[in-house]
Amino acid sequence: MLTSSRQPGSRSVETLFVSSSEQMWGGEHSLLALAEEITPHQIDPLLLTCNQRLADMWRNRVGREARIYRRPTGHLRMNLILLLQLLTHRRANTIVAFDLFVLPALVLNKLLRPTSNQVLIIDLHDAPHPSQRLGKIVRLSRFCDLSICVSEFVAMNISHSRSRTVVYRPIPLPAARPLFHSHECLTIGVLGRIDPEKRIEDAIRGVAAASEAHTLVVRGTPSYGDSGYYRQVLEMGESLLGDRFKIQSRVPSDRVFDGIDAVIVCNPREPSGRIVAEAQAAGVPVIVPDEGGAAEFVTNGEDGLKYISGDVISLAETLKFMTSESTRIQLSSRGREKARSDYDPAAQAKKYADQILGAVRRSEQ
Repeated sequence: MLTSSRQPGSRSVETLFVSSSEQMWGGEHSLLALAEEITPHQIDPLLLTCNQRLADMWRNRVGREARIYRRPTGHLRMNLILLLQLLTHRRANTIVAFDLFVLPALVLNKLLRPTSNQVLIIDLHDAPHPSQRLGKIVRLSRFCDLSICVSEFVAMNISHSRSRTVVYRPIPLPAARPLFHSHECLTIGVLGRIDPEKRIEDAIRGVAAASEAHTLVVRGTPSYGDSGYYRQVLEMGESLLGDRFKIQSRVPSDRVFDGIDAVIVCNPREPSGRIVAEAQAAGVPVIVPDEGGAAEFVTNGEDGLKYISGDVISLAETLKFMTSESTRIQLSSRGREKARSDYDPAAQAKKYADQILGAVRRSEQ
């Protein structure tokens, strides 16, 4: 029997987090980090997931219930299965949709239980274009009591939500690490999923256009087995950079920044750029476009650098600033200061819990 997180004299709010992700992306690691820190703040976190690894990590690290459902092929069938799961899971009256794909089932569950005083929250860590399928699903957020957004950029792109707020995700501060190189030819990293929205081709062209012979390392795997874009990136990298281009699969989380002097983000619609926050926490300088959520995490010239989004020449010119060792040391130091103040796990979990509790209180009035 799992132990309760209830504190003497207080009422913990059982909160069911629902996810449809079959892989451990950044959002799932954020969810775990939140759940680990959230129980002292009157939240009893439960999990409904199709991800066995996430469920095992939840039980081991959070010490709370994690239920598994088998995800079928097709989003309609998945939502029907989720709806059946929710209709039989009446313990938690506060539910958090931790990805957009599960929102139809959760909204229908809420509408089928009009007298239950259920609180439905959507955790928005995506910023889909309105023309995309997920962009259309976002419209269902008007049935949610609250949208907790990963960045101001995401919040500005959600016009249907009744109530929205921004809570940055928790990022632990690792031990400081030394900068790897003092010379001008650096190892630049593009880290995370390999899919078209990441605009990795911009990073390849930018490094190729730079006057210094930088090496570009891409670390990640194709999204959901889509190898077409992976091959495109591989061919372009080898064509423009030759042996200065390396593409690698996933590495252990504690080694993701090994050998990397700076990180580039190219997606102009990046919801928040968790990798930006992780790099800042690790003391690795970051270069981001001046659009999207990643830009929100960087003050240009202080804790990171910005370039004109989609402009390869601007990116190449920005790389010149990174060749200065004193600049990299400054960006590294101030990036860690930002991570310490803005991404502290305990502080961010409390903010997240306060938003949930606030939504519950409003529903009871």
